[in-house]
Amino acid sequence: MGLPRHTWKLLTALLLLANVAHASLTVTARGSGNNNTAGTSLVCTPTSNMGVSGNNMGVLVISADNVAASGACCGISSTTVTDSAGNTWTKQLNKVYDPGAASAGVEMAIFTAPMPNGLSTSQNVTITFAASATAKTYAFWEVAAGTGNAANFVSAAASCDNCTTGQTGTTQTFTTVSLTLGDAVIAVMTCEGNPTFTADSDTTNGSWSSAQTNTAGSAGTGNGIITQAKVVNNAGTQTYDTSTSSSVDWTMGYARLNEVAGPTPTPSPTPSPTPTPGVVSGGNFFIFFPR
Repeated sequence: MGLPRHTWKLLTALLLLANVAHASLTVTARGSGNNNTAGTSLVCTPTSNMGVSGNNMGVLVISADNVAASGACCGISSTTVTDSAGNTWTKQLNKVYDPGAASAGVEMAIFTAPMPNGLSTSQNVTITFAASATAKTYAFWEVAAGTGNAANFVSAAASCDNCTTGQTGTTQTFTTVSLTLGDAVIAVMTCEGNPTFTADSDTTNGSWSSAQTNTAGSAGTGNGIITQAKVVNNAGTQTYDTSTSSSVDWTMGYARLNEVAGPTPTPSPTPSPTPTPGVVSGGNFFIFFPR
């Protein structure tokens, strides 16, 4: 005997929910850049076009000279930014590592934005600073969901919240919170200086992407960034490990994203057919009334 109709509906709904929970996000590198001119703004431009989809999420990671002293945060004054394509970016994380003076450490920030208008290589995001910063670097990522789903920002955290000691050297590491199967993690290490980077290559619950890196300025006063992404194929924490060719002051952070059911498009109404005018033939018609 077959299952009742309501049971089939319940099973179908459960299968759809399972598909959302376990579908894999796709993370694509969209390029990096730098600026080594003192100023209170940073113009960030992708090196490849970001897709036009409100279900995709753009991620912008930023590294810059710290502009205050003794761990004071933060120099980046932007909290929400509308880019030149009309997308709205929200600051999700902003921390510094400062061993004592302005421009002696590094500031890190992560912004995210749904991408209903896309972002091309001729468009940009402009980030403002409360005070002039010289060495600055950045990188873009695009996180895409499967058909009918949407990429969703979950959380962000740093290796240390505005510390003044403990993050200097040639090796850098931090560990995320426990992630869920299918989550995407975008990790970033930012530093003072102009080193050569060694990326993370571990394959625990998935493989890290190729690294995006950039530097600005000189070894003593410059700035650098390395960032990688991973979509996890099992639940658990992720440890992100990088190293540099010289000792640097550094701070690290990450953004966690997952996939959720996207908005259901409203179907266009089906126009009613135009009635065909009736034709009366035969010349006569009769109306009968009951007796």
